[in-house]
Amino acid sequence: MVKDAVFMLRLDSDMREDVEEKASEMGITSSEYIRNAVEFYLENYTGEIPSQEEIEDMDWDELEELIEDLELDIDPEEYDHSGFFGSPSEEDTEELRYAVMDEFGYTEDEYEE
Repeated sequence: MVKDAVFMLRLDSDMREDVEEKASEMGITSSEYIRNAVEFYLENYTGEIPSQEEIEDMDWDELEELIEDLELDIDPEEYDHSGFFGSPSEEDTEELRYAVMDEFGYTEDEYEE
């Protein structure tokens, strides 16, 4: 019989508490919870980062969806200067687009080509 390999993992205290809490709610061990999370990630994450051209063709809603799907550290509301009832302008969309490109490491020179 072949035993499964052991994998050591460091978690900060807040993440560890979250894992233990979620595992407890599900009635499983923390190890099972982490294993399930890794399996889910590996099965569902495509690893596909959109090209600069694809980002340039995205409208506001598509950019918001991309930010949410890839959990980027960008708050679209910071780029929406339209007010409570308005829609983001093309300038707002362009600012958000540049922020997304910057998050992926595209340089400003690449934006302007």
